[in-house]
Amino acid sequence: MADCARIAVVGAGVMGSGIAQKYAASGYVVSLIDTKKAALDKSKEGIKAMLSEGVLRGKISADEADTTLLRLLFSDNLNDAKTAELVIEAIFEDKAQKVALFRNLEEVCLPDAILATNTSSLKVADLQGALKHQERFLGLHYFFHPAKNRLVELIGTDATASFALAKARLWQERIKKVVIVSKDSPGFIVNRFFVPWLNEALRIVAEGSANIATVEEAAKQVFKIGMGPFTLMNVTGMPITYHACTAMAEYMGPFYAPSPMLLQQINSGQLWDIKGVVDASLIKPIGMRLMAVVVAISSQLVLVEKVCTSQDVDMGAKVGLLWEKGPFELLQEHKE
Repeated sequence: MADCARIAVVGAGVMGSGIAQKYAASGYVVSLIDTKKAALDKSKEGIKAMLSEGVLRGKISADEADTTLLRLLFSDNLNDAKTAELVIEAIFEDKAQKVALFRNLEEVCLPDAILATNTSSLKVADLQGALKHQERFLGLHYFFHPAKNRLVELIGTDATASFALAKARLWQERIKKVVIVSKDSPGFIVNRFFVPWLNEALRIVAEGSANIATVEEAAKQVFKIGMGPFTLMNVTGMPITYHACTAMAEYMGPFYAPSPMLLQQINSGQLWDIKGVVDASLIKPIGMRLMAVVVAISSQLVLVEKVCTSQDVDMGAKVGLLWEKGPFELLQEHKE
């Protein structure tokens, strides 16, 4: 049972819609706000479709689906966030737009409202710095699809108050999310190793070491996953990968920069062609190359930068990415 708090989500794209749906399904009254009416209409239809699917699969009852929709207010007016105790931003990954939005929210919202960004690649402090009340600002990074995926990364900065982090964590636990805590670092925990994993797959193909079908099969076998990196990019959107690589490269250096092959594919307007002949002799070396990138970055996160714990890394991979084992568990397995 949720408390009586009101939630506002700004940005009615796939992520914002999913976040709003999850809170509404958990008992919260939610304002989903977007300046574009078309986005709101699309969001409402998408949420209805997901709820109908849940009813058909026996996950929820028809009454629960109807009640979830009744808890959602679809609005193009930012003033509808004024009574919210938690406001989550889920707009496009553009720093200037996000900062402008949060400045407006500071003027609109309750003086003690918690403001959170769902950014996946920008540093929380870079958005927080322009605000008057930095103590109530933090990061809540949800994972695709947030109505279903249970993982959330909770990120605070030196300026974030402990009470804000505690309240934010409590809300996540009430909607049955698995919380992992990250310091304010580019890519936080999961994307810090996952995005380079995608990028390394691109490099392997771009340099001619293997074709897409072989890389897909190597990733699926070694990481014991249902979809390889190219299929995942087709599903989640190549521009998201490109932007994440670009943003992290600005913070972390050229290793994180997107393979030129990615931008070429985006410009073509085509999805990756997954079909092809798998070279079985390359499965192990390609798989080990992908694993090496993941383990190296995860070790840097935990042992050098101390962004999080090894348990956080493994939990993030298993819950957020649906890997059978996390990077440190995989490393241990291949040591034995």
